[in-house]
Formats: sequence, structure tokens, C-alpha cells
Amino acid sequence: MKGQETISVILITGILLGLVGSVYLWGVPLIEKNTDVSRLESAEGFMNNLNEKIKNVATHGGREQIRIPLGRVYFESNIDLSVETKNTIYDSGAWISLGKNECTKEEGTWGVDDQDVLCVLSQEIGDEYDTGYKLRYINLTLGTKKYKIELVGNRDTGKEDNIIVIEGAGTDRVGEYVKTLVSVSIE
Repeated sequence: MKGQETISVILITGILLGLVGSVYLWGVPLIEKNTDVSRLESAEGFMNNLNEKIKNVATHGGREQIRIPLGRVYFESNIDLSVETKNTIYDSGAWISLGKNECTKEEGTWGVDDQDVLCVLSQEIGDEYDTGYKLRYINLTLGTKKYKIELVGNRDTGKEDNIIVIEGAGTDRVGEYVKTLVSVSIE
């Protein structure tokens, strides 16, 4: 009887280890995927929120701040956010518009087009993805005038928990161009 009990314990332990191993092998990639989806949705939400704050400052003036929730932000006339994950929610290898304007749009018409161009590019690098978000602004034409939000400030980078400061910096009028200047800095 002791031999049967020992064999039963060994068999039950083997079955339990097999089940736990199977659940682990199935569950970890699913948890990783859900975490990556959440990170990318958070990054997209951050870029949309940043865009709205910039447009608000351009329209009403003042000063806004926003904390970088993840990834790395680069500023040099455009704002770029880079996030690394093991999975992606976007088609890989091509720019995808996250707004009304196509990623290649350079100019538009006032009242028809949006002034912002927000796009994402997810690239597979080895067994990971580097997902880059780019926010820029285009000229909008109204009659003979061209209007644009222009981001100004020193080239800068920031990472998670840094703060992006957005501040109205006046208007620059040169000929038919009217540029609303918005200062960007990363603290």
C-alpha cells in the first residue's frame, strides 16, 4: 500500500506540475500582450492629450503641463514619443494616421483640415517592437493667409515622469504667414 501511495503522490504531483506549466506557458504571453496593449493605448492617449493642451495654449495662451507616463519623448520642432514593447496593436512598418489628416499632409485649408498631424509607426526590431508617435502641425490656408502653430524651444528629450511644459510665446507675422508660437520644454 505504501508503494501505491507513493506512486499516486508522484503521479498527482506530475499532473499538477504539467497543468501549472501549461497555464504558465499560455498565461504569461497573454499577460504580456495585455500589458503591451495597455502601454500603447496609454501612449496614444498621452499624445492626444498633449495635442489638445498645445492647441488650447495656442488658442487661449497661458501655460500647461503634462507628465510623461512612459517611453521617451524627443522635441525638435515636432514632438516624438518612443515606446518599446514585445507586441503591437498597429500594423507594422507603415505610418498610420491617428487623426483626420494623413501622415504625409504638409498643408491644408482653414475650416476643412485640422492643424495637427498625429501619426504612429510600429517597427519590429528583433523580438520587440519600437512604436513611435509623431505630433506636428501644418500650415492652414485661408484666402491669401497661412496660419500655423509652431512649436519653439531648445531640442530636448525626456523620459517617464519628466514634465512637458507648454507655454504661449506670442504670434509671429511675416508677410502672408501668421505663426502662433508655443514654447515647449521638458523638465
